[in-house]
Amino acid sequence: MQPSSILSYYPTYSLLDEARALGQNPTNVNLFIDLKNVLRGIYLKDVVENVVESSNHSRFVDTSIFSSLITFLSFHKLWAYKRNVNINFFIFFETGHSVYHLNIDKDYKCSRKIASVYGVDVAYQEKFFEILHNNLQLSEKICSVLPSVYVLRLHNLECDFIPYYLLTRAKFGQNPNQVNIIYSNDKDMWQTISERTFVFSKAGKEKKLIIPGFMKRFLKGDCDIDDSYFPLTKSIWGDKGDDIIGVNQVGNKSIIDMFSELQPMIGSMEDVYDNIQNKLPMFNMIPSKIENKKLKRVIDAELDNGLISKNVKLVSFEMLSREVDDPTNSKMYERKDHIKKMLNDKKIIELDVIQETLDRFDVTLDDGSLKTIYHL
Repeated sequence: MQPSSILSYYPTYSLLDEARALGQNPTNVNLFIDLKNVLRGIYLKDVVENVVESSNHSRFVDTSIFSSLITFLSFHKLWAYKRNVNINFFIFFETGHSVYHLNIDKDYKCSRKIASVYGVDVAYQEKFFEILHNNLQLSEKICSVLPSVYVLRLHNLECDFIPYYLLTRAKFGQNPNQVNIIYSNDKDMWQTISERTFVFSKAGKEKKLIIPGFMKRFLKGDCDIDDSYFPLTKSIWGDKGDDIIGVNQVGNKSIIDMFSELQPMIGSMEDVYDNIQNKLPMFNMIPSKIENKKLKRVIDAELDNGLISKNVKLVSFEMLSREVDDPTNSKMYERKDHIKKMLNDKKIIELDVIQETLDRFDVTLDDGSLKTIYHL
């Protein structure tokens, strides 16, 4: 099976060039890869059967999922080489439940179950997920030692906030001579977008960059709401995919209609974050008479049970990042120091040592992907 059949989340060279042009053609590119999100093709029935059968007829576990990631990295490394730019890869994924989110709301993502594959029996699925786990382990071990490749695998904490955290907390996030591209179809990633940070989204054959000014796209209507309010509007609207219940009968159109009245009551998003963190009321002021019924629903939902504040904590990368930075929080499994350790503890080893490791797992890279990554 071709690697691109497994990891099919490829851009075009012209799209990568467009991202650079939007960032004023910097010489440094940071690519953030939401691994499990871009690997959604592995749950297709044909892929599952092919991977399982390949393992059943071999002395080794099938490693085509890992090989597809190597080929994916090679594609981008070759583009960077042809454009004479430096490229860094940040591959992130998680294992286990998010202690942080479940401490806020036990129903967070409660409807999600282990991914199933239609038309594949239980035994096949169990075997496939075992193979997937082995491939993720191999990806973590090998890719972590490749030049300019960083693997951040978090336990007991969802890692989708990683791009935001690195770009807002690490000094390279302020480098004007760079552009950052996040590979994910998860709309939560949109809160990371800035003048030099974009999200690459792919749905079927449609490939596009999500750039600043995305609130019109998110709310599906004409509005001038600043992008910084994305976590707040999502908290009001809710997110069925993550089992985040919004305000009853308040949708995207209602948010657009009410926002000019709502915004003065809450101030900036920094005010919202500070008030939630310091356990202060979200609303700085509330008019004595509110004629907009949908706006009144939002205010009542917050005053009655703190619904909006709770949802902001679930949705916002800034709130989670502050939690990670908090030295007094002993319940956080993955902390700032551990993330820094994963970034700093890189050991560049010789190509033949990596190749020897790959041979042990019966990995064959016929297209010279590994050599391309090393510019050989």
